[in-house]
Amino acid sequence: MVFQESETIELKRMVNKDFAKEVVAFLNTRNGTIYIGVDDNGDVLGISNVDKTMREIRNIIRDQILPSTEGLCEIGSLLEDDKTIISVKVTKGTKLYYIKKEGRSATGCFYRDGTSSVR
Repeated sequence: MVFQESETIELKRMVNKDFAKEVVAFLNTRNGTIYIGVDDNGDVLGISNVDKTMREIRNIIRDQILPSTEGLCEIGSLLEDDKTIISVKVTKGTKLYYIKKEGRSATGCFYRDGTSSVR
């Protein structure tokens, strides 16, 4: 998979416990795209149940992140090497976003520092 140099990206094999943190970091820092179904080397693995995974992503963004991210996250799918991957395009917001269960605290707020999401 080839990415544009100017594109800020995060690669994930699958949706995991850190997914909300990655979205929050992009919301608080800069526009970026999270690709799911791609390993750290950029090799396309694909997603076996795209609809279920997209619903899971929507639910995480809606239920685990505050304030509302409506209009800031675009979830889509792409066909790459005959495998389907999911893209989540995140637009930098104008508020301070955080993980709902952690609250607006040092443990709930994240930002991007290079390729990392930090508290």
